[in-house]
Amino acid sequence: MGMEKQKQARIFNEIGEKNVPRSVSRVLREEHGIGRNKGDQLSKWKKILAKEEIERILDIVSDFSLDFYTKDVEPDYENIGV
Repeated sequence: MGMEKQKQARIFNEIGEKNVPRSVSRVLREEHGIGRNKGDQLSKWKKILAKEEIERILDIVSDFSLDFYTKDVEPDYENIGV
């Protein structure tokens, strides 16, 4: 059993599950991009959404005073107030 599978098994064992669901194993596998380049994962939305869609989303979240969301890849953490 590989190191990753051991980690998954240990996590699920801790919450009382005997087996790791296949869907979890599939999502967590390296070939799906998890753990490779986190910057690419964070910025993927900019590649998928059109400029107009991004502007519309930002207008909507602003209406709800969620001004920490900007055109930047990550939110403005200092403005979140956490």
